[in-house]
Amino acid sequence: MTVSDMHGHYIDIPVSEGPGSIVVREGFFRRLIVAGAPVETPTGPNAAAPNSAGQRPLSYVERPGALHLVLHTGTSAEITAILLPGASGSLDIDADIAGEGCSLDFRCLCISSADARLSVNTRVLHRMGNSTSRQEINCIASDTSRISFNGTVTVAPGADGTDAGQLSRGILLSPQASVQTEPQLEIYADDVKCSHGTSIGRPDETGLFYMRSRGIPLKEAEVLQLLSLAAPVLDGVPDPAERTRLETAVEEAIRNSLQ
Repeated sequence: MTVSDMHGHYIDIPVSEGPGSIVVREGFFRRLIVAGAPVETPTGPNAAAPNSAGQRPLSYVERPGALHLVLHTGTSAEITAILLPGASGSLDIDADIAGEGCSLDFRCLCISSADARLSVNTRVLHRMGNSTSRQEINCIASDTSRISFNGTVTVAPGADGTDAGQLSRGILLSPQASVQTEPQLEIYADDVKCSHGTSIGRPDETGLFYMRSRGIPLKEAEVLQLLSLAAPVLDGVPDPAERTRLETAVEEAIRNSLQ
């Protein structure tokens, strides 16, 4: 999705609703993307039933893939992505907010280890005004793994009343690990509220000291701190059974990363 030329001028491109696009014309769309190490999923008579979209929960893939989404007037979408150790490649999210009164919520948790290479790329176009978008991307990198986040939010001319927020955070568990973030705002309207924030660093020593002073062992304090980074993303999983299994998978991945 390219909406500006080499001089930074806005280009009014048509809405793309071709094959592979998810077009939301009414109501609410939700998608859970899980890639990496699987959690054992029950089979047989005790297997989980398909969700409201007709899909069985926790479909694990190695490569996250791409999603192109078009929201029309008054619709909403929630996308939650959890990329666990074993995932590789890129997750690409393109969202075209083509009507007023829309809302988009994208949450992503990346946990990488060994020499994995992961990238998350988002492009959100606020074509019409009076809509909101929220993005939260939290990353935990260990060993020599590398995670990159590239996120662009574009507000088209005349899309007044847009409210867009973007937050990315990264924690490095080894000197050789890397998290890189490149948030971008391209604003061509006047009456908007847009923000982005990013932070990358080692685990918070002050927080660890506080927990240790209350009798929590260092390893458990580190686990708790990393789980607090994962929690806002896991909160985006609506089904309690799916969320519980993912919480187990995330905690296991975190503990393995700290070994």
